[in-house]
Amino acid sequence: MPDSTNGHGRDSLSTTVNGKDRDSAALLLVESLIHGLIARALLTVQEAIDIIDIAADAERQLHHGKVDQMEAFQSLLGPLGHSLRFDLAR
Repeated sequence: MPDSTNGHGRDSLSTTVNGKDRDSAALLLVESLIHGLIARALLTVQEAIDIIDIAADAERQLHHGKVDQMEAFQSLLGPLGHSLRFDLAR
């Protein structure tokens, strides 16, 4: 089976990229995908906002009472939701 890591095992990747960098890269990828779907009219801005709100609600339920984890999650989703709400207002 082909190696999708181009000869680099997962362990080498995980030791060179820290968690915060992976989180940022994942968020950038998701944000790009959402904007791409909106640009192709496969997803409306309101549908994207609804998806983000659902994710935020699920995270609140999973980490109820764990303020530090909720703050970290909101700092990731907050800007994306704000950006989309700005687009919706236009």
